[in-house]
Amino acid sequence: MTNPAPQNSLAPKSAPNPADKTRKQLIAIIVLLVLIIAMFGVILTLKVSRDRAGVAAEQGASSTSGGGAAAGNGASEETVKKVVTVYKEVLANPNPSVRSSEFSVAPLEIGAETSYALVDLNSDCVPELLLNYGPQPPLHEISVVGIFGVDDAGQKVDFGKLYHDGVAGAGGARFSLQQADDGRGLLYHYGSARDPHTMRITRDGSQISEAPDSATGQQISWTPSGDTNPLDQLGTSPNCEGAGSGSSGSGGQPLADGPNPTAGAGASGRGGGAGAGSGANTVGNSMYDTQKPADESQRYVTQTVTGTVKIFQTQEEVLAFEQRANPNPGTSKGPFAVLILDQPKEVTAYLAGGERRLETRTVKKVVVNPDNYTDGQRVTISFIPDETQWPSSPDVPGGLRVEDIPYRG
Repeated sequence: MTNPAPQNSLAPKSAPNPADKTRKQLIAIIVLLVLIIAMFGVILTLKVSRDRAGVAAEQGASSTSGGGAAAGNGASEETVKKVVTVYKEVLANPNPSVRSSEFSVAPLEIGAETSYALVDLNSDCVPELLLNYGPQPPLHEISVVGIFGVDDAGQKVDFGKLYHDGVAGAGGARFSLQQADDGRGLLYHYGSARDPHTMRITRDGSQISEAPDSATGQQISWTPSGDTNPLDQLGTSPNCEGAGSGSSGSGGQPLADGPNPTAGAGASGRGGGAGAGSGANTVGNSMYDTQKPADESQRYVTQTVTGTVKIFQTQEEVLAFEQRANPNPGTSKGPFAVLILDQPKEVTAYLAGGERRLETRTVKKVVVNPDNYTDGQRVTISFIPDETQWPSSPDVPGGLRVEDIPYRG
């Protein structure tokens, strides 16, 4: 009897299923992706937490450093109170450390009719004080302006710089301080019509920084030093908008050849300052970027301007309209008339002085004969450059005279 052949106790293995292998690989990939996403979520959460902690620390530091120079989006109450106190003291005793400038060797004369404006020169929500000392000898058409500030300890900072504002009656020298349209400090225009320059003025700690610039600006409206309302309002509105450009009372964009006629009474300008601040403007000189030489071929070209006549009975009414003081006290009496143009227009006239040269400027008003019109009358006036000239002195009213104006002494 024969024994059967032994059988293999291990059954043959079946071939692996391709579908199962693919499924396992997909599961592994999904698990890996979930882990990666979870890891990125943890990293992002940690980063956001650190950023928030850093912002909170910076805000806490800014609210306690330097006497509270800034808190949130504005100056702290404590800082505002110090600024108001210091600036009122300066207005009461307007004595700068520098008493003469490169333009005038005569000591600074401080009269009773000083004026001021508030402009933030370093975007820290704390405005600096511009103090206008009025016209100074030997060129009485040009005012002198000083700048003051407050340091972190709440003490007065006299920057020891004097700037000019106005147009010389002879020699062609012209100066203009403006508040920069971009909110970064002041623009200082100086030179002559043929050689103009612009410099930006900002604050750098306890120093004034000056650098060439080509930005645009708007005229500064000056407040009489006896009127502290802008400072008092600063105390009740401790924020960047109130402490910065809003406090300067600029009254919006100026006329190209004179102060803004729609500005409120609170923005009324003081003489030399406003008369000079708009100095280059109020005598008919537009801003430098709107002045250009004109060819002699335009000498007899007819020009027309259209607008509405405004009549003033006294010089005081004109000066209130133009926001400046009388540059020539005791001069011609009213009535006076200006034609407020429907829109700014380029006109050409001869420059006053020895050199007879045509120049084109942009104007928003011209001076007309009050005997020819009534208040509110709509008119169109024609004239040629050969018969008109840009004034070289701060007349009342300021601007290009396109008609013969009677003198009433």
